[in-house]
Amino acid sequence: MAVNEEPRRMFEVFLQRKLNVLHGAVLGSGKVTEQELLEAYRQYQDDGEIRVPAPDTTERNNQRLIFGSAILLFILVATPLISIVLEQAIATRCLVPNNYLVWEATRPISDCDFCRGVHGPLIFGNLTKEEFRPYAYSSQPIILKNAISHWPATKLLNYTFLRDLYGKIPGALDSVQSDCQFLHFKSNFLTLRDVFSMSQSRAEFRKGELPWYVGWSNCHPQILYGTTEALPKTSLPSRRR
Repeated sequence: MAVNEEPRRMFEVFLQRKLNVLHGAVLGSGKVTEQELLEAYRQYQDDGEIRVPAPDTTERNNQRLIFGSAILLFILVATPLISIVLEQAIATRCLVPNNYLVWEATRPISDCDFCRGVHGPLIFGNLTKEEFRPYAYSSQPIILKNAISHWPATKLLNYTFLRDLYGKIPGALDSVQSDCQFLHFKSNFLTLRDVFSMSQSRAEFRKGELPWYVGWSNCHPQILYGTTEALPKTSLPSRRR
């Protein structure tokens, strides 16, 4: 009898160890508490059926709520930004801003025969329209001396005057950027707006300031420009600043 009970006792010890390991693993998972295990054991003692407690869905519901709120917040923030980007894209006349490289890449091929045989400019004093007519629209370069001596601009035109003029006329600075030509040469200015934003000391070329030199065309109808007496009425006055 003792011989038959020894294997049974060893099996019970083995089974007890396995149950202890399983018990520790279940408690270590954090999904079941000691009290829940005891309650499940009592229920098993009563009706012989193990009842697993229903999983706690509170954490999962909280995760879903946070995820849904994040999506809603993203939609609320992204929608106005997308709308602004689309409005700016529709309102932009050119995807590539007008600049020196674009101007050079898209200009017509020059006909060098236009200046063939020209060896130097013709130099005159200020001419009348009748005196200038034989030379108009020719390939001969001409220098007119004192042609603008009567212009008020010779006394009024300076950096401050141009800055105030372009600053008080809506759209004047933007017209240079979108419709005209701006040449910064070796200056560190990208737009005419940058030029008129420089410090007064640099604008006056004071010692220690970086030198600058720029050029641009005027395409805004409210920016005034003059002409010389020699140019015919059918010609376009110069708009280069």
